[in-house]
Amino acid sequence: MMRAPKWQTIRDTGRQQFRLNGYRVLLTRARAGCVIYVPRGNAEDPTRSPRELDGISEVLLAAGCNRL
Repeated sequence: MMRAPKWQTIRDTGRQQFRLNGYRVLLTRARAGCVIYVPRGNAEDPTRSPRELDGISEVLLAAGCNRL
């Protein structure tokens, strides 16, 4: 969860599952013509870790997403 100026960790397992299910719902709706934007990482910004964002991008590409 994002709460300025940095990410907050959700520790409650019920809230974690609820958040995860929300993302699953979003990713299974309107896939045709859907664009998933993954920003470029910025080592100076703690909310945009290059290592984490590159990993997300690699997973999406391996899952069949196309790079625009």
